[in-house]
Amino acid sequence: MSGLAGLFAGVCLACVDTEPDTGGRCDAGVIVHGDKIEFLLMNLEVEDVCPSGFAAAESHAKWMTAAWGVEPSPVDYLLFESRDHPCWTCRPNSIGCAPKGALLTTHLPDRHELSHASRGDICTSSLLEEGWATLYGNPFDNRLMTGTLREAMQGIEDDGRLSGTHYGLAAGFAAFVIETGGVDAVRELCTLRYKDATELDAALLEVLGLSLDAVQLELDEYAHKWGSGELRQEQACESADILVSPAAWTLELGCMAEGVEGKLGGAVWNQRLVDLPEGGSYTFEFNSPEDLDLTVELRSCDRDGPASTHYSVGRHYPTAGKPSVVLRDGLLPGTYMVRVMLDKSDVAGPELSVEMSVAQWP
Repeated sequence: MSGLAGLFAGVCLACVDTEPDTGGRCDAGVIVHGDKIEFLLMNLEVEDVCPSGFAAAESHAKWMTAAWGVEPSPVDYLLFESRDHPCWTCRPNSIGCAPKGALLTTHLPDRHELSHASRGDICTSSLLEEGWATLYGNPFDNRLMTGTLREAMQGIEDDGRLSGTHYGLAAGFAAFVIETGGVDAVRELCTLRYKDATELDAALLEVLGLSLDAVQLELDEYAHKWGSGELRQEQACESADILVSPAAWTLELGCMAEGVEGKLGGAVWNQRLVDLPEGGSYTFEFNSPEDLDLTVELRSCDRDGPASTHYSVGRHYPTAGKPSVVLRDGLLPGTYMVRVMLDKSDVAGPELSVEMSVAQWP
């Protein structure tokens, strides 16, 4: 068995099966058997994906469904090399989809689609269903809360599903329902049918005692302050492995390294928690022997109501001999998650790492 096995952390690498060629158009070449997830690799080999992604997918499914209050449902996870595969049955312009009991995606892990598929039952309205999945969705995704609930419901009435332009609004809607009535209110709304604004108004009055217009006023206030990135729930904040600032460390970005998620040739990312004992301004430095194009996400694990007290995401370009230094003002004391993504892992070798440090400034 390969030395990669230990990195699967609960996913049975010894149970990887190679399916015989039956001539079936949609046979998976390789299947990785997890606890609740069967990973079907479509035109991919195990060596094409970062091993930690399998365990991260399992962990996210269990964490997210625990928040919903159910056991994770068995999921067939179809992981594609690209959307050009003949078995890709999602809409051509979609990133992925989650038909009942399965999901199709080009990403591992795809937290958004897992947040649909691992719960089993799907909400009767895509407004709440997509809002929940975006709230428990993928890193680096920060959608603005554009539009109104009436516009979103009109789109659902016209097209049969929520438009992607309203996913940020839907995340805010789900966050507001949780803040107002808890997950029980979300689950109750999930079972009610509302295909237009009038029916949504009635459902909100029944569950929250608030009209649609009253909820919209609250969401307007959300939109002035937060996007879906600030509102997104963050499992990484539950780790007990926390550095204390000032600190310096090596962040591995080679696909085979423990904790790295993504696919060979595509985006890969890793993360670390840092405790800032005092409030103020801090520098975050990224140093690499190679010229890199990085996306960095910084999140406070402390929350103010439904949102993190700090959230930012941006591009940074360390070059050989010249680190990239980011200054963040007005940070509150507490624990912060620093997540770093290399957009194209094929530009670097398997041993790639970034030297990082954080310190108070000045």
